Amino acid sequence: MQPLIVTAALVWAFRAGAPADAPPLLTPGYVYYAAADKKLYALRAEDGEEFWSRRFKAPLAVAPVAEGNSIFQYVPYPEGKLYALRAGSGEIIWRAAAGPGVVTPAVGEGVVAAGRREEAAFWEAATGRELGAVPFEETVVGLAYAGDGVFVAWTGGGYVAACRPGEAAAVWTARPVVGGVFVTTAGDRLYVVAAAGTVAAYGLAAGEEIWRAELGEPVAGAGVWVGGELVVPGRRTVAAFEATAGGERWRWAPGGNVRGLAAAPGGVAIVACEDGRVYAGGGSTGWKEIAQLEEFAASGPAVSGDFLFVTDGKNRVRCYRLAPESP
Repeated sequence: MQPLIVTAALVWAFRAGAPADAPPLLTPGYVYYAAADKKLYALRAEDGEEFWSRRFKAPLAVAPVAEGNSIFQYVPYPEGKLYALRAGSGEIIWRAAAGPGVVTPAVGEGVVAAGRREEAAFWEAATGRELGAVPFEETVVGLAYAGDGVFVAWTGGGYVAACRPGEAAAVWTARPVVGGVFVTTAGDRLYVVAAAGTVAAYGLAAGEEIWRAELGEPVAGAGVWVGGELVVPGRRTVAAFEATAGGERWRWAPGGNVRGLAAAPGGVAIVACEDGRVYAGGGSTGWKEIAQLEEFAASGPAVSGDFLFVTDGKNRVRCYRLAPESP
């Protein structure tokens, strides 16, 4: 069965004090919006009502991550700290020193991880007790949780490594490219999208390269899984790669610069562009414009169930309800 193209109906819009560089964090019933006005906003997903916000000392460049009843927010210089907050109130549970630049944290199985200069550092999520750190030769700028106690860390210079809390060295290290990367994990594989356009797959157990392809243009963010294909947002096009061998399956050009993409139910990709247009579709269904923002898309989209969230240049989080298109 071919996936359906969807429609999008605006449900609500919340205006913050500044736009966001990252898509909001979505949890059951709630939306967390990390903005450039130095505030983390907590909104109710059903109506966009703010139920708390917390101000920090620096603009927030990355979205928070969540586990259980806690939210973990990285705050860059002049703080350079990782905060653990109560999801329901914004109360600070603990804080710890992290890197001075932009750092993407990760959480899994009771452990939260973040870059701390030239190391990947780990803390017990509930208490903030440090669980050790793995050293690198470059600044660690991001981590992702891959399952089975394994975190994937990456550096600003293109190194990628698998790490475990409590171990003194990485399980394996690879350097797919020179320069920044975006990382996606799925099953027993790690997919690396380089800022310059290289796409590569690695085995999570040993770090062996499985395939490599070239997008042919800079990328706008990490790849996502849509209908069993790795879909990658290029600067001007969106392309899908076959998971096993890396062959390109299809490519589509929306006619404007791509800001990011997300996967929606039914094998549908959602693409947000800098001109404010939002599209839904895929390789076998074609594409349809489903929304037009009043300003440019400030970040990529985020999807939770039947709801789509997009941030725009007028400092708003916009919530749409997705539905299959009528025949």
